[in-house]
Amino acid sequence: MTNNSSLFKSTVFYSIANVFPQIVNFILLPFYSRVLSTEDYGIIATVEMYTYILGIFMCLCLDRAAQRLFFDSENVDYRKKVLSTFFWSIVLISILLTGGIFLLGEQKILSTNMNFYPYLATGVIISLLNSFSQLTTIYFQLIEKPKAFVTIKLLRFFINTAFVLCTLLFVSANAEYKLLADAYALLIMLPIYLYIAYKYFGFEFDFKILKQGIVFSVPLIPTLIVAWVLGLSNRYFIDMYMGLADVGLFSMAFKIASVVGILSGSIAAAFSPMFYRIANKEGDTSASLRNISVQIIYIMIFAAFTITIFVPEVVSWFLDEKYHGIEIFINLLMFSNLLISLMSVTTVLYIMQSKNTYFNLYAGLIASIFSLIINYALIPVYGLYGAVMANVISSVILYLSQYRFAKKGFNIQLPWKNIFVLLVFITVISPLVQILSTTITAFIIKILLLLTVCLFAYNYKDKFLANNNYSNT
Repeated sequence: MTNNSSLFKSTVFYSIANVFPQIVNFILLPFYSRVLSTEDYGIIATVEMYTYILGIFMCLCLDRAAQRLFFDSENVDYRKKVLSTFFWSIVLISILLTGGIFLLGEQKILSTNMNFYPYLATGVIISLLNSFSQLTTIYFQLIEKPKAFVTIKLLRFFINTAFVLCTLLFVSANAEYKLLADAYALLIMLPIYLYIAYKYFGFEFDFKILKQGIVFSVPLIPTLIVAWVLGLSNRYFIDMYMGLADVGLFSMAFKIASVVGILSGSIAAAFSPMFYRIANKEGDTSASLRNISVQIIYIMIFAAFTITIFVPEVVSWFLDEKYHGIEIFINLLMFSNLLISLMSVTTVLYIMQSKNTYFNLYAGLIASIFSLIINYALIPVYGLYGAVMANVISSVILYLSQYRFAKKGFNIQLPWKNIFVLLVFITVISPLVQILSTTITAFIIKILLLLTVCLFAYNYKDKFLANNNYSNT
């Protein structure tokens, strides 16, 4: 009972640290839409794209290696040596990579429509400063101190948010100053990260431990690159063929659509431990997992439907008029995000339970290759519509690939036919509901429609779930 209570409390703390900043950033989107131009927002989104890929090569997944090797021994000195070795290795790699990029930066090796100075240069500095935060934050997870972990995460978030808001409101509302505010916030956090490293890690270095860490971490890098290709690389093609203002429009639509992922991520985080606990019990546990999974899937679909029908109100009432017209992009990207969310509670867990993690990599590689090809083919011809369709098609390919691989190991038979019929239904019905005006009257009609759907689902849920044909065909 004590272990369960401790696990629950830790889960709550970690959820707060991860979900709260995302929710606040989502709430701040209307503010950003008004104070920043679409081009400025596109610049920020493009720099974020590059800082993500830079972070992969600066860190080389050594933070994950530290999490693995930390528990190889309970010896305190060994654990300090592991953390110290990986922390200073990440810092050294980051400094060397930063120096190399600045030497080559003016050759515009990273972008087509953006100057290296000041935007990408600031992004590189942000990546460098962020490298100090990786292990120093994770450390409190390793020693099971969730309160300290949350404190560090939220302190950084509040400092960053305060700097950004004050800078945009009182200094200058443009991309350059927003990025500088991000960098200054990290600079303020730097002494805290260095203090944690000095107090808990020390300055020991062990080449043998580093070698073990590299052997463990290098195979993980392709998975992160695949995630970058699937989630962010389309911005590169939009930048190259259309311009930064269009990157801004696409990124705003993507941010709004990703609210489905935020909600579903919380559900997946709570379901994953339960899934593994039930799946590893003796006997046939498929029926229990199937029933829970189906209910979670329908909840996710209903949540996505609810959000989708109110997209016109969100855009019209809260965003600046320069973003009006992105509703169709949000709808399609919402479908893509929903599909990925469904994978997080089905095929991803099945593959992990089978311990065939390389299947995830194979599925991602297949989808990322198609993503690059489709983006290259569609964006020059169809613009933002091509970028959105490429995102949707890539998500479908990723799902189909994961589904095929999942069937080779642990697999739960789900009513996929019913699920996809429901997905098609909400994809068709949502635009029809959106035809209603964005008046208060139309808003009330949508509320009544949702209440009707809720009552119908509640009254017939048992019959509907019982009559599901749990077939994989």
